Amino acid sequence: MLAEPMLSIVVAVFNGEPFLPKFFNCLEQQKLENWELILVNDGSTDNSALLLEERIEQFPNTKILHQENLGVSVARNVGMNIATGKYIAFPDIDYIIHLGMYNRLLTLAKLGNLDVAMCNGTYVYMDGSPSKLIFPLKKVPSTGIISGTEWLQKGLSSGKFLHVTWLNIYKLSFIREHQYQFEPQLHHQDIPLDNRNIT
Repeated sequence: MLAEPMLSIVVAVFNGEPFLPKFFNCLEQQKLENWELILVNDGSTDNSALLLEERIEQFPNTKILHQENLGVSVARNVGMNIATGKYIAFPDIDYIIHLGMYNRLLTLAKLGNLDVAMCNGTYVYMDGSPSKLIFPLKKVPSTGIISGTEWLQKGLSSGKFLHVTWLNIYKLSFIREHQYQFEPQLHHQDIPLDNRNIT
């Protein structure tokens, strides 16, 4: 019997052909051990499905699901429902994942037995404007382990609410215990994880 993966990476894909090669390179450069990749093709009409199938050999512990176009929230929920990792992450395919990001988050999560481990990110602009941190360190400094209540207070008081899903890893048992799901049909679905039963 295979060991429980330490991390499940759930990826919603809709017409991702321009982004997938760079995204897969980012995943490969993470140098992760004992992880699974769950790719949910959300009704793509380009060559995304073919590009996903080509990665089965590159990432051996990969599951590919195909569904009609129901949106990123439903795609993430579908992937989350079959995830088997201790922790779970939800990266977007048009973002660059910093080298070592997931290994660093996993180390922190395991050391502190955390339900959620999060990091910062950088906005990079196509027009050449200077890049900037998503969470300015003057407003949102790094912390040690804090409670959910402290995290919420820090986010609200900073004026820079800490809401982006893709900068975090989550303990999967914590998500399932509270029956968290992504809420369908939202244009900006990163903010709420809903604990109503959504199918």
